[in-house]
Amino acid sequence: MKKLLLATTALAGVALMAGGASAQTTSASEPIKLTLGGYFSMYGAAGLQEDDPGQPGSHRHNFDLTRESEIHFKGETRLDNGLIIGVQVELEGETSADQIDESYIWFQGDWGRVYLGSTNSAAYKLAVGYPTVDSNFDGQQPAFRQWSGAPVSAAGVTPGAPPNVGGPVGDARLVSSSFASTIDVWVADITDDAEKVTYLSPRFAGFRFGVSYTPDNTDQEGLGGSVAPRGGATSGFSASNNPTTWSNDVAGALNYENKLGPVDLQAAIGVEHGFLEGNKIVGATTFDDRTTWQAGVDAGFAGFHLGGGYYEDDNGIDATSTGADASGKQRTFAAGASYSLGPLTVGTSWLHARRSRDPIGFDEKLDRILVGGRYALGPGVDLRSSVTYFDYKGALSTATERANNNNGWIFLLGTVLTF
Repeated sequence: MKKLLLATTALAGVALMAGGASAQTTSASEPIKLTLGGYFSMYGAAGLQEDDPGQPGSHRHNFDLTRESEIHFKGETRLDNGLIIGVQVELEGETSADQIDESYIWFQGDWGRVYLGSTNSAAYKLAVGYPTVDSNFDGQQPAFRQWSGAPVSAAGVTPGAPPNVGGPVGDARLVSSSFASTIDVWVADITDDAEKVTYLSPRFAGFRFGVSYTPDNTDQEGLGGSVAPRGGATSGFSASNNPTTWSNDVAGALNYENKLGPVDLQAAIGVEHGFLEGNKIVGATTFDDRTTWQAGVDAGFAGFHLGGGYYEDDNGIDATSTGADASGKQRTFAAGASYSLGPLTVGTSWLHARRSRDPIGFDEKLDRILVGGRYALGPGVDLRSSVTYFDYKGALSTATERANNNNGWIFLLGTVLTF
């Protein structure tokens, strides 16, 4: 009997311990609690550019204060089964037509991470470029552009051009952005922040891959889809015949990041392909499906970083086109170097971009050289300064060559806060 009581007591103790352990693990997950993050950038910019009458710099100030900021609301929770679920919503810090920037949720496990919502594609997220001193001005998708393209009149529009056309010339299809050129952008990004599904794998021996699918390139942040206004009907599915719009976009990328002896190496290649909506003929230009791709590398050693890359975008223009945007293919070469010593980083970058406008014979071109540095005053507080030389040619004909070409210097001093 004594042995039976001892055995029973031992079993009861084991059961209690097991139950206690189970109670501790089953209530591990908690509701998502949001935290704040984001950034605020502020610069003083002085410029010297072609400013004679009829040239791009005419009727423009030569000094300006420029800023850009976002507040990020983000949070995550880990479920009892190990699955991590997160959310992020990015609020523009100034009034904008795009008041909410990216807005998405994500799921993560040992198998990788899935993004659902308004965010960039896998080709964008895994891209590698040269080391930048200040990505706001020399990154793969700069936040600011200080140089001017087509001249503006005192009334604020390009002489002889449609309304709201003033500033950089370039892609004649981009009516919503006043025909602004995208020639200084060199990352695969057809869909921007349109609603999409993206998968990023975990790393295997330094390698990571990703894929994205975007069903509708116009369905971004509530602009289409089943959005129900208060007291009204839903907008239904978005139209599938929007001219010069690429949908059912697929993107893929392969990224490598590893330490090879004393060298920190990063490299990536990414591609996006979009299918044209609507008619393939718009004016004299024949549009078709669009493909863009980019590859880059960055190697670091003892504080030094050296890198570069190549970018190509056919802009969805068919080779049989005969209009001003005829072939439309853009090619970009870029390289950069930097050196970091404690809180100080100095560096330089060079970019050469060219967009074909055959058969008229005048291509859009940009050469840009930036030299600058940044100093970390403290955690999340940078002081940044740079000097940029640019040579821009946006001529469409001999008659407009002088009016569309520009070269000069930009001097910058600013601060960037990240939080």
